[in-house]
Amino acid sequence: MRKNPIWSSQDIEKLASCLDKLPPVDKKDEANDATAIKLLDCVLSLHRRYDVFVVPRIDTFKKSHPDVDTLLSLHKCVVRCGGPLRFYNNELDYDYEDAAQMFSRVLDYLINEIKKYPGNSEIEKCQRWAISASIDGYKRTLGQSNIPLFGIAGWQYLRMLFGADTCKPDIAIKGYIKDCLKRSFPERPIVELMEASAPLSPILQGFPQPVCEADRRIWHQYNNKNKQRTATACH
Repeated sequence: MRKNPIWSSQDIEKLASCLDKLPPVDKKDEANDATAIKLLDCVLSLHRRYDVFVVPRIDTFKKSHPDVDTLLSLHKCVVRCGGPLRFYNNELDYDYEDAAQMFSRVLDYLINEIKKYPGNSEIEKCQRWAISASIDGYKRTLGQSNIPLFGIAGWQYLRMLFGADTCKPDIAIKGYIKDCLKRSFPERPIVELMEASAPLSPILQGFPQPVCEADRRIWHQYNNKNKQRTATACH
């Protein structure tokens, strides 16, 4: 990884030490999720609470459409519904036109993009895309399209779901790094710091994907703090 003048080797060492103190969490079993479900997981989670908004909609969709497992079958389902907005309204109980259009454009992009990669299955092609894409790939592709609601954090989360060992520079990780290093960083340096620091953490080194594991632990810590604040505010 190239050095960024915004951060230093001392920042990496300090962040690795902070990551070492994160408590473990139960891992969500994403390995068996079909490509269609992984994509829906990504786009539904953007700017929404995961536990109360995303999970019930994903569970309902999986029960209603057990045959929709690939990106192509998901595209056909959208067409049968009469387009992305009706699909979002009827199948996901989500009335938000910008979000529906964002989903449609990301789906179209991924269907066309994975054609460039070898593999015996759609998931293999998606995995190859995710690992090779890099954070810079966002600006070269979807970042030039001005897709509403889909920024670097969405791009990174999509890569994570398909097997890349990286992180998403969302509000949880931004806040965590600011607390640890006592200053804020732009999105790209946040990803660089996490990718450099997590593999150096003795606690995280035992995981096949230490950066993803760090991301997961930070998100759970952030989510638990929010739940505690909500509970306190209600009393």
